[in-house]
Amino acid sequence: MSDPAIPARPAIPSDGEWRRLHPLSPLLRGGLFVLVLFGIIVANLRDQLISLVIGNSSWDQSPENGGIGYILEHGLVVVALLVVAAIIALVILFSWLSYRFAQFRIADDAVELRRGVLFKQHRRAPLDRIQAVDLQRQLLARVLGLTQVEVQTAGQGGKLTLAYLGHRDAQAVREQILRLVRAQAEGAAAGAESAGSAADAGRSGSRLVDALDLEARVTDFADDDVDQGARMAGTLVSVPLGRLVGSILLGWGFLVAIVLVGVVGGFVIAGHPAALAGLIPIAIASVAVIVSHFNRGFGFTLSRSDDAIRIGAGLTATRTETIPFARVHAVDVRQPLLWRPFGWWQVRITLAGNASNGSDGQKVAGIVLPVGTLDDAVRVTQTILGDRDFFAASGGGTEGPLSYAVLSDGIAGAGGGYLGAGPRSALVLWGARRRTGIAVTQPGPGSPHTLALIRRGVLTRGYALVPLARAQSVLLHRTCFHRLLGLARVRVHTVFGPVPTEVAGLELDHARRLFEQLAAQAVAAQRDDVAGAAR
Repeated sequence: MSDPAIPARPAIPSDGEWRRLHPLSPLLRGGLFVLVLFGIIVANLRDQLISLVIGNSSWDQSPENGGIGYILEHGLVVVALLVVAAIIALVILFSWLSYRFAQFRIADDAVELRRGVLFKQHRRAPLDRIQAVDLQRQLLARVLGLTQVEVQTAGQGGKLTLAYLGHRDAQAVREQILRLVRAQAEGAAAGAESAGSAADAGRSGSRLVDALDLEARVTDFADDDVDQGARMAGTLVSVPLGRLVGSILLGWGFLVAIVLVGVVGGFVIAGHPAALAGLIPIAIASVAVIVSHFNRGFGFTLSRSDDAIRIGAGLTATRTETIPFARVHAVDVRQPLLWRPFGWWQVRITLAGNASNGSDGQKVAGIVLPVGTLDDAVRVTQTILGDRDFFAASGGGTEGPLSYAVLSDGIAGAGGGYLGAGPRSALVLWGARRRTGIAVTQPGPGSPHTLALIRRGVLTRGYALVPLARAQSVLLHRTCFHRLLGLARVRVHTVFGPVPTEVAGLELDHARRLFEQLAAQAVAAQRDDVAGAAR
């Protein structure tokens, strides 16, 4: 039985019928131009408005006062108002036409969008190329109860955007697309029927009257878009506000900003006041970094469905990203130096499907946990790479390559059973020699993957997990210093992303045997993966 406090979400049927976006969509596009025009008018009237505020009711009508002065002097106020009204009317007209000519549909084999009045555009995203479906909500869109749907496909610039739908409609569209993608991947011919009998609800979900429902708007504004099944099962990871703020203040970006401010202050004290000009770009960059990190972590939640994880965060603008497990090519658990006393860790992933691994904020870094405890990091890693039912039944797992004992030892412990760096590697690895190591695991309880586990780092400690079924290639190479010391590096190549997948400072003989082992097991893992998909 569903929770009566949770409003039902209408289903968008995949019957191939073309549907329009939300009637308020033009307001978010054309409304920006109107705001800019209003800002120009206010800027020109600034002096007059200030005079009125301080009690001087006279208007400066001299030509030296700019365009407004010229208009007032020649009595062209009515003409100017008509011109402004005509511009606004044209903006409204073209925005309305843009809305009328923008349509989308969800077919059995693709999601399509066509738009344009004079210049037609028709975009088609085949279901077998869709990598993820994300929801994005800017502040004004949240106030109006609207949400932008981004359908991510493989390849550069492969994104189809539906801007905008009602919030509940957007959630229904996302679920319907993901359901169809899953059905097609499983070879199910009846995937389109899984939307249920609520097909007609999809036609009414974008009505203007819904946007005027104040109670619905408040509910949608506060909706954190967390899967209700995951919420009830307790399979969520969240980030407390105090921990988020502390992680930002103790991060490398903030520390570098403090050091730069200290350097500039030293020049000023030494008699070079012109150095103060350097504080301006430092301050701007520092504030931008802090705000970006805060917005990416505020209200962060992570939940899991049957075949994907869903992460959401944001203060003013929110973003919910659905990441299918098949897109994850590597996981990285890392800890900056100043986080160590608090036991905080961050989890990042390398994703397939985007040439630059994303174009904004959280996607660029591949962050799936901004900051958390060791238990949080282990749980997130198990969620992404492991068997959910196994770990739920065993309370985190007591055996297997992804058990709590194995992961916590590899992430924060001594790392027993890893192939370590060579005895002469101190000149290459410096203080990271003791931590550096690599191990290869076989599929076991709770872990369907053959994994390469890589430990690294001293100032920032890291622990990378690479499913060999996702490896693109394996490389053994030797720099000049490695050749002189009889050492080598081994790298497992993945798609482009933030996770380092290289181990350095290995003895040459050990590196060669490791290279052969990784190459053979990568081929075997990929063969098994293809065979499993065929079944």
